[in-house]
Amino acid sequence: MDKLLISVIIPCYNIAPYVGKCLDSVLAQTYQNLEIICVNDGSKDETGTVLDEYASKDKRIKVIHQENGGVTKARFTGLNVAQGEWIGFIDGDDMIDVDMYERLYNNATDEIDISHCGYKKRLKNGTIVYVYNTGKKIYQDTRSGYKDLIEATFMEPSLCNKLFRRHLFDGLQDWLDVSIKINEDMLMNFYLFRKSRQSVYEDFCPYSYLYRKGCASCAVNARMLLDPIKVLDILNHGLADDKELQELVKNRLAYYLIDSASVSCYHKKEVKEARKVIRKRLRKSLKEILREKHYSKRYKICALWVCIWPASYRWVHKQYRKRHSKNQTCQKEWA
Repeated sequence: MDKLLISVIIPCYNIAPYVGKCLDSVLAQTYQNLEIICVNDGSKDETGTVLDEYASKDKRIKVIHQENGGVTKARFTGLNVAQGEWIGFIDGDDMIDVDMYERLYNNATDEIDISHCGYKKRLKNGTIVYVYNTGKKIYQDTRSGYKDLIEATFMEPSLCNKLFRRHLFDGLQDWLDVSIKINEDMLMNFYLFRKSRQSVYEDFCPYSYLYRKGCASCAVNARMLLDPIKVLDILNHGLADDKELQELVKNRLAYYLIDSASVSCYHKKEVKEARKVIRKRLRKSLKEILREKHYSKRYKICALWVCIWPASYRWVHKQYRKRHSKNQTCQKEWA
């Protein structure tokens, strides 16, 4: 039986030095039945020119030029023209191993709606860090997929290390909040896993994420602090009928509020204002955090500490991070 078409959607914004290597890695896939949709999202550099040159050499590549609207809108632009039964996403400054889509596709039996894997980080010094590369294979129903997504102990919330059946996206564009720019992958994954019957995770690491200065996931601004709260609030509301999963989200939110309420602002006014909003939210949640059993003792102490003396907590936390930062790197999604 012929292999089904995979549509690979690549949002691109000001990545002219990197997008060629990304496309080379996609074109080299052992799984050749690909439709490669590159969305030039209003780039101001030579990204569009590079994309057009590649498209002129391989008919599988389609290039769409549009005004800048952000990564989620760019992905929806790609989805609107995609013809594949399966959908994959890649960030235009990343690369994939030659067998990534072959293995993900082979794992996807008739009952599987999502096939996903791990990834690796390429650091500026050339070091490769694998996340997590245990080789294990796990099958997930809707609920266990949710749980693994929220806990993030082995499963990352990126869209880019996954294959999705096309029907999972039906109607999503009508009500997904495209104004959310940070943790937007987590939000979309939440909706997609909710519609999936079953998913399969194989812990190998063919997706190569480039950590570079200036990447969107590493730029500290107000949106970076506030958008994750919006995402967690949406998840909390969406899981109102499942107390256990809702408690996992609330714990994640408490951790995030504690960590962000004491973040260094580097004299950025917008970040200071966002931090004030987060501190206010933490104070409002403090009584619940101290009362409810599902919050750990550590969370209770830290939340109280930040509310009473945030500068002290920030200094201690900064020293702690310095001591434990030698082998740590920027996470692509939530920290």
